[in-house]
Amino acid sequence: MTKAGKPGIWADILLWWILPAALTFAIVAWFFSDVNWSFVGGLDFSVIYTYRIALLQGLVNTISITSFSLLLGLALGFAFACLLYVPFAPLRWVIVSYIEILRDIPLVASAVESSLRQMDASLEDAARGLGASWVMTMRRVILPAARPGLVAGGLLAAVTAVAARHVSTKASSVRPTPSVRTQPCTSGVCT
Repeated sequence: MTKAGKPGIWADILLWWILPAALTFAIVAWFFSDVNWSFVGGLDFSVIYTYRIALLQGLVNTISITSFSLLLGLALGFAFACLLYVPFAPLRWVIVSYIEILRDIPLVASAVESSLRQMDASLEDAARGLGASWVMTMRRVILPAARPGLVAGGLLAAVTAVAARHVSTKASSVRPTPSVRTQPCTSGVCT
């Protein structure tokens, strides 16, 4: 590190030139030569070499699925962002609710998961052993055990939704330009 606290030129050279070159050399040597790889730490990499075509196909599949998901997510995100500005208020409310629900699902899921991890697994087995159906086991054993997580996750989701709505309302309360709204709001009705 230099005196200013930033990495020096040698760190840049290592990061952008030496490491990529070494990685490229290793990949080329690995896929295109029949080398005995057992000298690398005593590990046998011949299985990986044997299945290199399947591994490459898996890599191609992963990259294509990721690219498709990224493009689909960008397109849907852009569409929902554009729908937030439609003049029809009920549609905006539906879109905002949908966005908030999707954004807060991980909070609720992690809270419910943590409360279910605290439940003893033998409770479910005991209920099933006593003849309870799957529905009865869910209603009488699993859901009561998940209730604290549902409450906590719901509160977290509600707080984040209200906070995000409050911030977006404050951010969007800037005076609109004349090209957006040509008539002033009177008695709460804006045209």
